[in-house]
Amino acid sequence: MNPEQAAPQAKPTAGHKPWWLWLAMLALGLGIASHIAFGPSSPQPHPLSGHQATTPSGSPLPLAPFTQRITVINFWATWCPPCIAEMPELNAIYPQLKARNIELLGIAIDNPSAVQAFLQTTPVDYPIALLPQAQELSSQLGNSQGGLPYTVVLDAQGKKMGEKLGKISAEELGNLLPKP
Repeated sequence: MNPEQAAPQAKPTAGHKPWWLWLAMLALGLGIASHIAFGPSSPQPHPLSGHQATTPSGSPLPLAPFTQRITVINFWATWCPPCIAEMPELNAIYPQLKARNIELLGIAIDNPSAVQAFLQTTPVDYPIALLPQAQELSSQLGNSQGGLPYTVVLDAQGKKMGEKLGKISAEELGNLLPKP
């Protein structure tokens, strides 16, 4: 077969675009429509959202106020010597944190009666919570080892600003927080 007898090649005519260009325009259009309909990717919910907390005495402790500002979460237990050792220092800086609109929340990973008895002999001014899923929350926030104490700082949107596994000092905590 000589070149003159070969089947003619289809050439795009004016107004006709190759099929792949149509496909690309369709994909772009669907992406834009999806963005308009559903908005940009949804932000992650605050890690404390959806959790039901109680005080050591069994009263409900709403967590919504902790999701609206910078929050220092300190996971601890009554049987943990470094946890007990850091509590007086955390309690001492709590008024300074409150003055800066920063919340401090102690989450006990312990038996409610043990926490209640401990707090009667070693009271603190900052709120103490009990959560059924405290261990899972600690892990979700970055404590993959499950050690205590574990302190994490979250911004108002729930993004982690800093963390410390082990006993934390006021100075170390200050380094995790935004400067006043």
